[in-house]
Amino acid sequence: MESQISSDPEERTVWAFLISIKGIVKMIRLILIIVALIIYIVAQAPETYIVITTLEAITVLFFVILYLLRLDLVLKFLFWPLLDIINSLMTIVFLMIVSVLSLIPETKIQIAVAGILGIVATVFTVADAALIYRKLMFNPSGPYEKRHTHEKKRRSRHSRHSHRSYHPRLSQEKDEDL
Repeated sequence: MESQISSDPEERTVWAFLISIKGIVKMIRLILIIVALIIYIVAQAPETYIVITTLEAITVLFFVILYLLRLDLVLKFLFWPLLDIINSLMTIVFLMIVSVLSLIPETKIQIAVAGILGIVATVFTVADAALIYRKLMFNPSGPYEKRHTHEKKRRSRHSRHSHRSYHPRLSQEKDEDL
């Protein structure tokens, strides 16, 4: 029995996403943002903190559901890794601003704790963006397709002449010159 998960994107399962590094980082990020949101609501934080954190939680939940249901393979007209990176960059900016503002000394302890959770979630967002970026740089054809760089494409017999036409007469003249 082979214990490895298939690298073919069509055979990717829910379990494969959940135990992958990308899945674990997204789930931890989602949990941290939801816990921070709950604390903001309970502590009656300013509405902007709650709204921005809710928006980030919904967006992360959308991407988790997208990858769990394999909708990124069905909806191929969008380049999902690029959208995921853009979302991560926006999340980093907004979540960091809200988290730092919630650490102002005049705030309640609960809001400060939610701010610390927001900073930790921002760190996981940076890790998520780095994973997606690395996947795109090493495999631009798709986020889950695995190709080895040491494997070369097979060439046909005449592939060396693909950029110019092949003339038997010219090649005979070159052979005679040698």
